[in-house]
Amino acid sequence: MAETAARRLEIALDLADLAVELVEQKIRRDQPELSDSEVARRVTQWCRSRPGAEAGDAEGRAVCWPRPTPVAR
Repeated sequence: MAETAARRLEIALDLADLAVELVEQKIRRDQPELSDSEVARRVTQWCRSRPGAEAGDAEGRAVCWPRPTPVAR
């Protein structure tokens, strides 16, 4: 059965939420002495620098945004 675009997006977002939950569980398991706020800080840090998405989640090469306006000649 073919998935609709909306359903594929829903699945992708569910998987992203699951990844965050798993990272939080791992941090709590590895360092149970951390406060809730420190765990949240580390999860946020992971979200910003997780492997494979250092330059964002898009395909292609990273570019400056907004792109510079060309100078008229």
